[in-house]
Amino acid sequence: LAWFVTGLVFWLTFSRAAFLGLFLGLITCFIWMRNNHFLKSIKNNIRKSFPAVVGIIFAFLILILFISKYTSIFSSQSLDERNLYQGVSHEIILSHPIRGVGIGQFVINEYYRHLNLESWQYQPVHNVYLLIFSELGLVGITLLLILSVSLFLIMLQDIEQDYTLTYYMFYCII
Repeated sequence: LAWFVTGLVFWLTFSRAAFLGLFLGLITCFIWMRNNHFLKSIKNNIRKSFPAVVGIIFAFLILILFISKYTSIFSSQSLDERNLYQGVSHEIILSHPIRGVGIGQFVINEYYRHLNLESWQYQPVHNVYLLIFSELGLVGITLLLILSVSLFLIMLQDIEQDYTLTYYMFYCII
C-alpha cells in the first residue's frame, strides 16, 4: 500500500521529492530483502524473473523519456527560483540572526529587500529550516532541532527488532 501511495503521489504531482522518496524506498526495500529469506527464494527462480526485471527497467526508461518530452520535470527553472528565495533567506538571517524577523514576516521582508520582483515571486523560502531560521532566528531553529532530535530518539526507542523494514523506511524519511 505504501508503494502504491508513493507512486500515486509521484504520478499526480511529478514531484522530484516524491520520485527521490520512491527511489530511496525501493533501494531500502531491496537491501532489507537481501537479508531476508524472501530473496533466497527469488534467487532460485532468477531465470524466470530476469525478463520481468528487464521489462520493468525498460518501461521505467520509456516513462522517463515520455515525462521529459511532455513535461518540465527536468527543467532547472524551479531550482533557479529557489536559489533566489534562499538568497533572500540568507540576507535576512545575516541581518537578524538572533531573533529573526517575526512569524509570517518573511514575504514582507522579501518585498522590502527586492522591489523589482513580480508579484507571484514573493513567496517564502521553500526550505522549512531556512524559513524558521529567518523568521524565528537562532532561538527558533534551536528549539526546532531540539524537538526533532527528541522525536527521533523517542521513535528509535519505540521501534522493535521485528519492524526492520519500518526502521529502514524511517531512515529514508529522515
